[in-house]
Amino acid sequence: MNESEFLNSMKTNATRKANQFIGKFPLLGFESDSKVIRLDASHIIKKCAKRELENTSKRIEISNHKSFEFILFYSYSSKTDVTYPEEIINHFKILYVFFKLFKSGSIGIPYCHHYVKNLKDDTLSSIGFISDTILNYYDEFPYAISKQETSQFKKMWTRYRNLISSNNNGFHTAIRRYYFSSQRFDKEDKVIDLMIAFEALFLTDNAELSFKLSLRVAKFLEDEFDSINLFDFMKQAYTMRSKIVHGKGPKEVSNADILSSIKIKTLIKDLTEILRLSIRKYINSYSDVPYSDFIKCIDEKIIRGRKMN
Repeated sequence: MNESEFLNSMKTNATRKANQFIGKFPLLGFESDSKVIRLDASHIIKKCAKRELENTSKRIEISNHKSFEFILFYSYSSKTDVTYPEEIINHFKILYVFFKLFKSGSIGIPYCHHYVKNLKDDTLSSIGFISDTILNYYDEFPYAISKQETSQFKKMWTRYRNLISSNNNGFHTAIRRYYFSSQRFDKEDKVIDLMIAFEALFLTDNAELSFKLSLRVAKFLEDEFDSINLFDFMKQAYTMRSKIVHGKGPKEVSNADILSSIKIKTLIKDLTEILRLSIRKYINSYSDVPYSDFIKCIDEKIIRGRKMN
């Protein structure tokens, strides 16, 4: 089941009887001075009472309930009597990618406690918990959303969900590979995933890939980075990607090669941040623009020497 099919299954159909379900996703590392953030009618983030946090910790076997204070409540309907874990596992990815795209910081969503709602007496019955065993959680700095950020947080969520439910295959590939790169342990695999994501977002043909990709990324993020430096960096990254794909990893790069001075960890860190900013900017500023027109817009700005915004 792909993202579009999954999100379609979430929609309530008023013409037929549907089962109501609620998922509770503990947000590890999440902080905010807002006690409630309503992303939409189906997704509400709440700062919960100590007792609820303790009960959730016990049921999902988190040893330290102090590691999280906020829970994302996710309600949806389904025709089936029993929900399928695949639906929730897919939602782990949808949520995790959104949080990581919105801002840097350590956020973990490794569990979902699942309930079915009895419409007759409005009670909830626990149907167990599901864990995303693939998801890695790194204890960096906290993921904090201020009150001033909540408006943009909600707007980006709306645009993000609309793109996921669209037929924008370039965007779907970009966020899928962005997600995969965050789960890889092998550094070469991370580089490949990141570069595939860039290609999905910025390329539509197979000619002069390195040049076009580097030029478009440099133009698109001209307000965030020095364009010349970013252009050079992306060309070097693409060269690294090509060497890896063709069986020549970072360790085999000769000392005379310009890439020998680039440490693979730094390369991955910088590539990840550039990709994050690219996808975020695309969501916030071009979510309503057809993908082919998005590429044409960048090329036109390059040719005419105009700013992106």
